[in-house]
Amino acid sequence: MTRTLTITDGTLSVNMINAAATGFMLTRGGKGREEVPLGIREGFLVAETWKFNLRGTSHNNLASQIDDLTGLARRVKEYKDGWRAAPVYIQQQTTGEGSARFSPVDEIVDLNVPDRFAMPFEVEFVFEGVEMTIVREHPWRPIAPGSVGSAVVLEATDGPADPTMVHVANFQDTFDLTHVFVDDGGVFGSNIIAAASGTALLPAAPVANDALYCISEDGPFKHVNIGFLQGGLSSDTMSGVWEYHTGGGTYAALDFGTEITVFLSSRGVLGAAFALFNPNGAALGSANIIPPTDWATDTVNSVTGHPIRFRITTGGTFTGSNQPQKNGDTIYAQRKPFIEIPAASMHGDSPALTCIRMFSPSGGSATDPSPAFLSRVLVGAKSEHDGIDLDNFTPMVNAGGDGNPAAWTVAYGDDTSSVADPSFPGGSRARCTFSTETGLASRVTFTGDDLLPDYRGKYRLLVGLKQVGGAAGDIKAKAFVYLGAVSDTNPHSPTRKQPTRGADDGIEVLDLGLMQLPLSRAYSADSLAGIAVSVDLQLERVTGAGQADVAWVYFFPVDEGSVGVDDRLSDATVGSSALRGGTVFDLDAGLIANRNLKYTTPDGSTLKAAEEWRRYNKPIELHNKARTQIFFLLLHYSDNGWNTEPLLATPGNHLAVQLFVAWGYSIMRGSD
Repeated sequence: MTRTLTITDGTLSVNMINAAATGFMLTRGGKGREEVPLGIREGFLVAETWKFNLRGTSHNNLASQIDDLTGLARRVKEYKDGWRAAPVYIQQQTTGEGSARFSPVDEIVDLNVPDRFAMPFEVEFVFEGVEMTIVREHPWRPIAPGSVGSAVVLEATDGPADPTMVHVANFQDTFDLTHVFVDDGGVFGSNIIAAASGTALLPAAPVANDALYCISEDGPFKHVNIGFLQGGLSSDTMSGVWEYHTGGGTYAALDFGTEITVFLSSRGVLGAAFALFNPNGAALGSANIIPPTDWATDTVNSVTGHPIRFRITTGGTFTGSNQPQKNGDTIYAQRKPFIEIPAASMHGDSPALTCIRMFSPSGGSATDPSPAFLSRVLVGAKSEHDGIDLDNFTPMVNAGGDGNPAAWTVAYGDDTSSVADPSFPGGSRARCTFSTETGLASRVTFTGDDLLPDYRGKYRLLVGLKQVGGAAGDIKAKAFVYLGAVSDTNPHSPTRKQPTRGADDGIEVLDLGLMQLPLSRAYSADSLAGIAVSVDLQLERVTGAGQADVAWVYFFPVDEGSVGVDDRLSDATVGSSALRGGTVFDLDAGLIANRNLKYTTPDGSTLKAAEEWRRYNKPIELHNKARTQIFFLLLHYSDNGWNTEPLLATPGNHLAVQLFVAWGYSIMRGSD
């Protein structure tokens, strides 16, 4: 292994253990003892005093060498002042240590040099016993500062194994794609949903009305996620349209931006929905469906289910690599609102620095709010520790009763029932009519059987609810959280009451406040097994004749970090700062800088810094060696206008997410 102790900014470097005839050399014990704080990360600094000798070939040579060191000290200040872009950092590795460690330098102070008119400087050109104090970030990082490094290998959620980019849904249910067919002139091929790499997604010489059908026998899905091996329509005049079935064999176009958005990892802005088939090489793609309420089942090639099709409207001929082909991954429907970091991908012994990079899809007009333009993103995390099993943890539970894990049941109270609706998660919603009772009363009860051990933690209890009719504020929501069944004899806690902020807009998010499960901190001596978690959602209609459609409750985790970022709305007329096609957002908790930065990506690869957004609450803290899920909720303004309540959480909203991490090392990195 290479013995290394260098101070550098990537261009100017000083080797502090130079074994050559001239240069810097720490004296024995010159690095000194380190007082190492354990388990500290946010903005923590340590100060170290280094003692060294400096040997030169002449006085002028010594001057040149010490100039490099003082120059780096000056560059530290210039970086902090914002004049320089590259940080100064220490790179360190012991003789037998498998990998190098890095630490940004915050300050270099108190450089003490000997008398320049005394021996041995006059005769031997040596500075002996030089001391300096260096203040650096703690703990150590595994990558040089100024770089995000490589994206972390994540766990598959609904997609292929070992991804570094994961699609994130804005809901949860269990409805996956089951069949994908190519329609070549009315002749259907076999189901290619899991076909081998190189399988064509469209005919070689498509003509008008040739199509690609994506079908689910499970229920109304919200995403079509395709891994492309190749494809590019740019050399052709070919075009097409995405359509859904309205009943009776009739299909209608999905409106780009309000009913469908598209994303390609290899591209920036996509100007039309059919551009999904123009990846220009290997890429991850996603067609994101915001389903209309009249989406009906159809029988296609003897398969009955909910179909979405891409239909050719102007034909052409593919040449070579222009023909869109799938890679070897199964085509699927994303249906989980999180990314997962497996324990095997977690490293270090101290808190890590993270950067969550989010890629937004294309769609919508340049000026109007729509589901294509995200203006708020909430992020929270939960890890496996003290026996918590994330396989039993589903924080988002559908009020319609469909698409939920087996452990969760939903019951309905006064004036409330389940109504089929393909635009809601699980294909149904809970409609409260207030026909007999307008006062605060139990409307929907969610019960998770024997789940308390795996739901331990702190949460924001969020409710997705659409008010139908009336005016904003006509309906208010409140919940009671019970340990066990809904009964006065069981421990329970009320939330605050929240009014709606809109009417006939979509699914808005009502934040009922913080809650803890169990209702006080749990210790290892406390027995939680066999205890259910229940949420009794109560609604009242204060005035008017409005009704309420409840979509879900969301136990949004906060105790391991919870952060939200908000659109700055630099142009309130067109909301130009919203996340839209070809934009990328970094929620950077100190990996490069402590910032929330939106980029534009005109070519799909070059990130151009555009603006910073507001951030509130604390960043995510990743715990060492613990399987962790990072949860999202995506919100956008309604057609009421920019910067006008309510913000909506629409099923079919989409982000593709990568995670970059600098793991923390208190003392040594070793071979990690």
